[in-house]
Amino acid sequence: MEMTAYMNGIAAELAAALPSRVVTRGYVDFSQRDESALEKGVYTFVSMGIEGMRAIKPRGGVHSVFLLAQCKLAESAHPWAAEDAEFGFLEEITAWLDTRACQDLSLKAWRQSGQLDAPFAWCVFEMERKSTY
Repeated sequence: MEMTAYMNGIAAELAAALPSRVVTRGYVDFSQRDESALEKGVYTFVSMGIEGMRAIKPRGGVHSVFLLAQCKLAESAHPWAAEDAEFGFLEEITAWLDTRACQDLSLKAWRQSGQLDAPFAWCVFEMERKSTY
């Protein structure tokens, strides 16, 4: 239950920090996502598992947390506009990570769409934290 509470907590924290965005824990493909949500920009937290697990109590390891960002631009937008939107996501999330009271999450990698899905923009933030459960 601690991991569920953690994931819910960081989602609520990001939603409070970025009220103009949609923040969720439920990944939905672009084709099924509400158009108005995509126009605002959507952040989705997903747990990707634990590495280096200890078999004895207290159990723990390194918890991988991914944050997926999605948005849709105007159909007439240039492909690089998707890239620029992704740069905007990067700025928002690094600022959020820098100002969090709890500095437990560290950003390990950031991957972006490479303009391949324009007018859709997306990127993935690969983060991790030390965890006990």
